[in-house]
Amino acid sequence: ALSSLAPTATHFAGLEARGFIFASALAARTGKGCILLRKPNKLPREKFSVSYQLEYGRDAIEIHKDALTAKDQVLIVDDVLATGGTLCAAIELLTLTPATCLGSAVVAEIMFLKGRDKVSKAFPNHEIHSLFSL
Repeated sequence: ALSSLAPTATHFAGLEARGFIFASALAARTGKGCILLRKPNKLPREKFSVSYQLEYGRDAIEIHKDALTAKDQVLIVDDVLATGGTLCAAIELLTLTPATCLGSAVVAEIMFLKGRDKVSKAFPNHEIHSLFSL
């Protein structure tokens, strides 16, 4: 359950842009760190980047290379799980860092788009928690 993952996390990673709101709120509430997974060309230092397919083209997300250490345990946070492309990219992005990705938490999951299935196929051991499903 999410209640078992959140206390273990050292950082909450918010996906741009609405994920920032929820990740920063969780970090402030728990006294943990907040990491921002940004769209391209917004981070000033050396970064890791992962490109992914959207329904209408391609996009990418990035993280500073020095943002996390091997001691860090990260929970990805976003507003919606739809097709799963962005979440898969976020998980892949975190594998480039020395940190451990604990799982993901989303506010809403749009079930008929089967994003959970896409993530589970690419990352079979990745836990996804949603507050509610549509």
